[in-house]
Amino acid sequence: MFDYKITAYNKLGQVQEVENLFCAPDEIDGVMYDMSEQYGYAEAFDTMNTHVGEYGVRPLSLGERRYV
Repeated sequence: MFDYKITAYNKLGQVQEVENLFCAPDEIDGVMYDMSEQYGYAEAFDTMNTHVGEYGVRPLSLGERRYV
């Protein structure tokens, strides 16, 4: 079990909802998917601020995600 912060954005890149979850890694996918279906885009980070996933179309105003 881990802590995650999932943020949902609309197509303009405005935050619509933030959810903090304490769950297993495979459980956040369903939450991210549901939030992306409702708002357009959702991404998750763990407590170390590591990007752990995303669903939907990333708004241009958020910029390009850089994977290291």
